[in-house]
Amino acid sequence: IEYSKGTVYQHFSSKEDVLVALAGQTTQTRADLFARAAAFDGNPRERMTAVGVADELLVRLFPQHWQAEHIIRAASIQSKVARERLRELESTEHQCCTAIGGILGDAIARGEIECTEEQVAQFIAYGLWSLSFGSHFIAASNPNLGSKGLDNETEMLNRNYHALLDGYGWRPLST
Repeated sequence: IEYSKGTVYQHFSSKEDVLVALAGQTTQTRADLFARAAAFDGNPRERMTAVGVADELLVRLFPQHWQAEHIIRAASIQSKVARERLRELESTEHQCCTAIGGILGDAIARGEIECTEEQVAQFIAYGLWSLSFGSHFIAASNPNLGSKGLDNETEMLNRNYHALLDGYGWRPLST
């Protein structure tokens, strides 16, 4: 960067603090994209699909920042970061969860998915998150997926999203 080390450390307590700040920018971008997807003029299933597209867009536009998000989860990193910065990060992550929760709530209210338990909505949200995280992690750590017969990770992820939503009976079904 164009600034001296002294100037940087006037604003950040450590290298790890800089890394978390960068990851925080990515998380804020994700929260903004998720909010736009949640406000999309479509039914809840289309809006949830738009969240998936937003997440894919974020990973493609900011791959280094996405990777930084995963590095900062280590306890050895977090112990060197200002608590306020970690709280900011948690707040923006909460915005993402709120957008997804709102879409799930709308689907339940409209009868597009039958949830007798609030936990089912949590299971769906967690399932989508883990599919996305796992897919992006696998793609990032295996640059030659095509040589393994896995040619289109975006299509595979989208089909798995829809299989999960179909499995919970979220209407309209993907078929």
